[in-house]
Amino acid sequence: HSVATWLLRRRSTQAQAQGTYQQGLKEAPSAQLYSYYIKFLQQQREQAIKSSNEAETAQVEATILQAFTDSQTQHIISPELATGHALFLTCLDRHREGKEVLTRACEEPTTGTSATVWGARLSLEAQDEEMDKVALETLCLAALKAVPEADSTQLWLQVLELHGILDLNPQAVLKRLEYCLSSTSKHLGSVASAVVRWASALRGLDYARALYQKLLVLPRPSLDFFQTCIQLELAAQISPADDHTRVKHLFDSAVALYGSTEEGLWLQYAQCEHEGLLKQARVYWRATKTLQDPANFIALHNQLA
Repeated sequence: HSVATWLLRRRSTQAQAQGTYQQGLKEAPSAQLYSYYIKFLQQQREQAIKSSNEAETAQVEATILQAFTDSQTQHIISPELATGHALFLTCLDRHREGKEVLTRACEEPTTGTSATVWGARLSLEAQDEEMDKVALETLCLAALKAVPEADSTQLWLQVLELHGILDLNPQAVLKRLEYCLSSTSKHLGSVASAVVRWASALRGLDYARALYQKLLVLPRPSLDFFQTCIQLELAAQISPADDHTRVKHLFDSAVALYGSTEEGLWLQYAQCEHEGLLKQARVYWRATKTLQDPANFIALHNQLA
């Protein structure tokens, strides 16, 4: 008896809450309110599925789809609504419709610059076994051009991952990265580092070297990028007898840009010299002359084993 009573109360409370949402959407519709309403409905759907109530599940699913449709009819669009709609459709095995939702969202001014929307679209397209590789490469490039650089880091990483998994041709994407970095981008330093690691893992050391050497000549590479290249070269060295010219060149280029403040970079350089990897680098002398405040470097350098 108590369980039945609780179920009736829960349904009554849910119906009241749903009515409140629907009234709010009539009086003051907004993307945020639609998102809250749809999340509420999706929780109801999960409960219906757990209860194995197929009729209630189907009814809630229809209500969710109607909510998404109503928001579009009212021209209330947001990245969250677009991706939520598409993912819900794919959850119902309506993949083609899900892709259509995201295609339209990528063409809308309000959502067409969203990394979330483009990322969701790329994910769905990549799952399509019939998707042509060249078409997917073109779509990746379109995504990178559409999303502002300041918001694009995760999208770049996703695109690199897709290129690796699906063995896509990376030339157009790499050319786009060169273009962005040549325009003194302040946002893609971590992407450049990820590209080098990706190239090394998937294409080998020689490919990665050729790539980072092209990127190094672009304006002011980030310290993180230098560190990635240095670690790549140090990992490639087997013994002190190996040629460490590349490592020394990377350190020299890095300290030329960041040597006045980055004592950790100088200590790393000094450690390599101390281990016999680099000869006649005169790291200690150069660091004390270059650092704005060399006191901490001097103290730590004296502790090098």
